[in-house]
Amino acid sequence: MGIVIDPNKWREDSLKGLKCARTFCTNKPTSQCSICSIWYCYEHVQSHYHIETPQDRDKRREDTEKLR
Repeated sequence: MGIVIDPNKWREDSLKGLKCARTFCTNKPTSQCSICSIWYCYEHVQSHYHIETPQDRDKRREDTEKLR
């Protein structure tokens, strides 16, 4: 019988910095995403991304303009 992984437990452990968010990855987590706070190892953080909506893009631009 195969290994049973609870994806919610894996995610909780990643949020705590105990595991890389990529399921079954045994590498040490080294990088935390500033958007979702999930931890990744160096190899997998390279493929982690968030989809930016037009509203997100507009807000980012507005925030940038406020800093000027």
